Amino acid sequence: MAGIWYRAGTVAVTSGSTKVVGTGTTWRSGVYKPDKGHIFWGPDGRAYEVDYVESDAVLYLVTAYVGGSATGQAYSIVISITGQVPAFSRELSAFVAYHQSQMDGWQQLLTGTGDVTLTAPDGTKITTPSWDKVMNAGYGVLAQATAQAGIATAEAAKAAASAGVAADIAAAAALPIPDFLAPLTDDLKLISGYGREVKVGDDVVAKMLGFSRASAATYIGKDGKRKAAAANEPRFEKSGLLIEVQSTNFIPRSAVLETQNIPVQAGSHTLSFHGLGSVTLSGAASGVLVGTGETDRVALTVTAATGGLTLTVSGSCTDAQLEPLPFATSYIPTSGAAVTRAADNLTGLGPGNIPVNAPFSLAAEISVSPVVGAYPVVISMGGLKVEMAEPVAGLHRIIPFLNLSPSVPWLQGNDLFGSSKVLAIACDSSGMLIRYGGKTNSGIGGQIESIGDIDVSYIGVCHIRNFRIWHRALTDEQIKGVA
Repeated sequence: MAGIWYRAGTVAVTSGSTKVVGTGTTWRSGVYKPDKGHIFWGPDGRAYEVDYVESDAVLYLVTAYVGGSATGQAYSIVISITGQVPAFSRELSAFVAYHQSQMDGWQQLLTGTGDVTLTAPDGTKITTPSWDKVMNAGYGVLAQATAQAGIATAEAAKAAASAGVAADIAAAAALPIPDFLAPLTDDLKLISGYGREVKVGDDVVAKMLGFSRASAATYIGKDGKRKAAAANEPRFEKSGLLIEVQSTNFIPRSAVLETQNIPVQAGSHTLSFHGLGSVTLSGAASGVLVGTGETDRVALTVTAATGGLTLTVSGSCTDAQLEPLPFATSYIPTSGAAVTRAADNLTGLGPGNIPVNAPFSLAAEISVSPVVGAYPVVISMGGLKVEMAEPVAGLHRIIPFLNLSPSVPWLQGNDLFGSSKVLAIACDSSGMLIRYGGKTNSGIGGQIESIGDIDVSYIGVCHIRNFRIWHRALTDEQIKGVA
C-alpha cells in the first residue's frame, strides 16, 4: 500500500552540511511537497527538521547531517504535518491553484478552438486538439456521419431494389416440373411421362423408354473400361446414352492387326487401333497412322477408291477397325470375318408426352459427331424434327423442322459440335426460341400439328441424357437457365 510521505527520487547528503540535493524530485513545484518544519528521514536513519526548500532539487535542514556522505540514497519526508498557519495557507493556495488550472484546462478543451495546452499533475505540458477541432476535422465528424448515414440509406435502398430484381429474375427463371423426363444416365426409366409400364401384379413400378439394336456392341463404361452389350441392350457412357449409326469392321481378325489387303468401295473409310505400332495404307488409299499407347485409340480417315486397300503393319496394333465412315465408332470385335453392328434407336410413346396443337418446350444434353454432307435427324417427335448436321466440313447447323417446315429459326457455327451441350427449344404460336452451347436464335413459331412416337437415332455418333419435354413454352429466362 502506498504511503503519504514524500519519497520521490533520491538524495545526495554531505556529512556536516545542512544542504540536501535531490535527483528526480519536485520539492517546490509538486502538489504535495515538503516545507519548513517537516521531518526529513535521512539515509543514516536519523530524523532532521526541514528548514526551508530552495528549489525542486535543493532543501536545507535545521541541523547538519551527521551521517556519512553519500549519493543516490533513498529518503522520506513526513509532509502530513502542518505546524504553522502560513504553511497550511501555502498548501491550501497551492491546492486551489492546481485545481483551478485543471478547470481552466478543461474549459479550454471544451470551449476553445484549435489546439490547447494542458498541465498534467506532474507539471508536464500536453498539447491536444480542442473538442471543436475534433468534431470539425475536415468537413466535420457530425456532418461526415450524417453524410455516411445518407449514403448507407441510399445503398440499402439500392440493395433492396437489387434483391427485388434478383428475386423476380429467380422467380422468372424457375423451371416447372417437366411433363416428360428421362435422365438416361444408367437406365431407360422415366421420372415423369408415359412409357412402357413395368408391373408387379397390378402395380406399375416403373415406366420405361423403348430401345432397339439388332446386334451386340461394345462401349466404354463410366469406369473407363470397355464393356460388351447384348443385342437391344442400351449402352450408357459418361456423356449419357450412346446412339450410333450402323457400321461394319472390314478387318477379319481385329484383336491383333497383321499386314493384309482388304477390298473396299469408293468413299470415306476410317482406320483405328490401340498400341504403339504403325500402319501404312496403300493401294485404294494412302496414309500412315502411328499409335501413341496401349490404351490410346488413334484414328485416320481417308478417301478410298474402289479396289484393294493394303494395310502394312509395323509393331503392335490391337483392337483394329476399318469401317466405311468418315469417323471412328465403337469397337466391333471380329474373329475370322467382317462384322456389322446395327444402329441404335431410342423410342418413347407419343400420346400424352407430345403436346399437339399447344405450346411446348424440350431440352436435352446432346453431343454429336455428324456425317459431313448428310442431314441426320437426332430427335423426332410427331410434327417436330431436329437436325444436327455438318453440310460441309467445319460448318455446323441445328435446324428444327416444325410440321415439315424449315422456316423456323436455326443455329449455325463452326464450334457447335464436339463436346456435350444442352439443346433447348421453346415454341408457341407467337414464336420459337432455340439455344445450344450458348448460342441463341428466335423466329417464326407454331404448334405441333401431328402426333407420333418420340424417336432418337442418328447417322453418326451421338450421346443424349436428361431429355425433358414441357407442355408449355418456357420463358427466355427459363431457356437460358436450362441451356
